[in-house]
Amino acid sequence: MKKRREWSLRFRLSLFFALLLFGAWLAAAVASWRESMAHLDAFFDTQQMLFAKRLAASHYSPVPGHLPDTDDILAIAGKGDQGEQEDDALAFAVFTRRGRLLLSDGENGKKFVFSPDANGFVNTRIKGDLWRIVWLTSMDKRVVVAVGQELEYRNDMAFEILGGQMLPWLFLLPVLLLGLTVMLSRELGPLRSVAADLRRRSPTDVRPIETRVQPEVLPLVQALNSLFSRFGAMLQRERAFIANAAHELRTPLAGLSIQAQVAQSSKQPEKRQHALAQLRKSITRTSRLVDQLLLLFKLETFETESGAVQSGPSLERSTLAIGDLAHCALEEVREQVEAKNIVLSFKDQSGGKTVTGQKELLEVLLRNVFGNAAKYTPESGTIEIILDKQALSVSNTSPEIAPADAARLGERFFRPPGQSEPGSGLGLSIANRIAQLHRFALKIDVAPGRFLLQLTFG
Repeated sequence: MKKRREWSLRFRLSLFFALLLFGAWLAAAVASWRESMAHLDAFFDTQQMLFAKRLAASHYSPVPGHLPDTDDILAIAGKGDQGEQEDDALAFAVFTRRGRLLLSDGENGKKFVFSPDANGFVNTRIKGDLWRIVWLTSMDKRVVVAVGQELEYRNDMAFEILGGQMLPWLFLLPVLLLGLTVMLSRELGPLRSVAADLRRRSPTDVRPIETRVQPEVLPLVQALNSLFSRFGAMLQRERAFIANAAHELRTPLAGLSIQAQVAQSSKQPEKRQHALAQLRKSITRTSRLVDQLLLLFKLETFETESGAVQSGPSLERSTLAIGDLAHCALEEVREQVEAKNIVLSFKDQSGGKTVTGQKELLEVLLRNVFGNAAKYTPESGTIEIILDKQALSVSNTSPEIAPADAARLGERFFRPPGQSEPGSGLGLSIANRIAQLHRFALKIDVAPGRFLLQLTFG
């Protein structure tokens, strides 16, 4: 398929305004022509009627058949200025009631053909030319007067008036278009600068555009700068994610390699079985770490309602009973709680409270919160869970955590020193990210011997 040619904005605007200006000039010319013709018709019709009335009120004694030439009349008193005369400006003829020509202007009037029934203005052709003639009978019924004018004279005068008015504007149109083109080139210059700046940039260059542009284009530039800012934040998150993931995977992969070497080189069945058991445990831990990394990466690609993350699809939300979700999540960690003789207290005061969110993600959030409490609560410890209409509160006994370490809880891959339980440091990070996506607030606090977590539904 032939590619459609795209014209530049400057060319399209120049062409549009050229056609618009020419169309406006043409419409003005037509309107001016009609207005001029209307005024000329009124003016000359008035002159013809006035001349005809004067001729009809005159007394005619034997006179020559036509008026003498102007040159002969002026020659009697000496040669004078004849002015600007037009032979077809006005012509007249005076007839008797029987149609005999008594008097004419000597040039065109003698061509008039007497019409006994004519009265008032009549358009007629005389030897191929269209004339406008007014016929008027004198009050005493003795003579019939005809005063006419060739219509071409009126048209020529209208064209002269129109030319005097419209031709200067026609000559000015190219000047106007040139000025418009220059103005467009100047005004579109900042856009070309922005385009050139974007073409020169590398894919990772997310600096804001600093070119000053017109107020009409400013929202576009601001939107681009906002997009660059979000891209920059996303790139930083991805780089940090990749670096942290590579660092966290290096240790378990090295352990897998060592355990495999031990199992392969050991000749004692007991050591081999122990190495294989450790190998299976490391594989399980690494598999869990990979699953958590994939889930965290998936969460980073979701778009929040506030626009914090702009890559990936939006969450498909539904109305869910938070109490039902909490009960299901507790059932999944109950075995772990019973194995450690933990005293679990759960008070559901939500009264059927519902939240809007994505079911699978909210289940992951609650499992991580409850699982984290069950994992780090020591033997025979306590876990207290209170669910009401505003928040979910979880409190469990916990080993002492230094204030500096407590401030970093929830960071990716961070685990306080001295932890005996295996883990990757991603559970609370994932829970916090899911809370952000649902516009929930997750707060962590540490008291002597207690770990406190509160999830507010907003």
